[in-house]
Amino acid sequence: MSDADTTSQIAELLATALIGEEVPPPFGALILGVIFPSGGLPSYFDQVYAEIKTIVKQEVTADRIATIDGKVNGTQQYVRDTYAPFKKDPKKTAKEKFDAITPYVDGLYQNVVATLRDERYAQPGFSVFLVGASVHLSLIQEQAYTDPDHQDDPSQSPFAQAVSNNAKDYADFAATTWPKIVTARRAAITLTRPDHWDRREEATPGWPPIYYTCWRWEDAVTGETGPNHVGVKEASDERDAAQAEIPPRQDAVVAKLTTDLGVPDTIIANWRKLIASPLPSKK
Repeated sequence: MSDADTTSQIAELLATALIGEEVPPPFGALILGVIFPSGGLPSYFDQVYAEIKTIVKQEVTADRIATIDGKVNGTQQYVRDTYAPFKKDPKKTAKEKFDAITPYVDGLYQNVVATLRDERYAQPGFSVFLVGASVHLSLIQEQAYTDPDHQDDPSQSPFAQAVSNNAKDYADFAATTWPKIVTARRAAITLTRPDHWDRREEATPGWPPIYYTCWRWEDAVTGETGPNHVGVKEASDERDAAQAEIPPRQDAVVAKLTTDLGVPDTIIANWRKLIASPLPSKK
């Protein structure tokens, strides 16, 4: 496993690491130290966020973005630089480790996950939610592993059940939010009849004039347009030809967005695996 470069890569790798599908696997919060970029403090509101906010015509406010970026970066840096070596110290007790990670669990939830589940930010902030939710789940896993009352069997810790409960909640939320974004993205591609093509020209002197009409698709997100289909009068054949180009275009842009987000359905499926198996086996 290596550093990820984009928000979508981070989201994809986190969801995979949560269920232990990395060799050799880190566990709990320690997955943050090997997935997040080791240099610099990135903003998770990257080009994918910019695209989605254009699609859904909503955005996360600048102050919220600063808070969320700061909390995610602060958490992953703390785990990498402070908590990981602290945990390796054989003199530290389970309770000391538990106490060292718990404030970050609560802070991450309040400032990142809860904010991005707000109706105002749920769709535009979806790409960052996929990261924040997995970070939160990894921290709760860490609470289960360090629970001083369940060192013999962390799976019996109430925090293991908390992983299960939250994973279901996050999967359900994402499974509801993602189709709304897909619907909005498809709806942004429409059949248009450019006004500048609605004109009449005389092919030969005399009467009546010939009316020309143009049909094409337009993508409100990218500003791209399809090829011009020009015919006479209402140009019904040309209209049908332009209309037929829309579904393939819709499929293509949704496929690209899916990839850019790290494949949300796969992330959701991995979260659902945590419902029955909240802690990956260390064997």
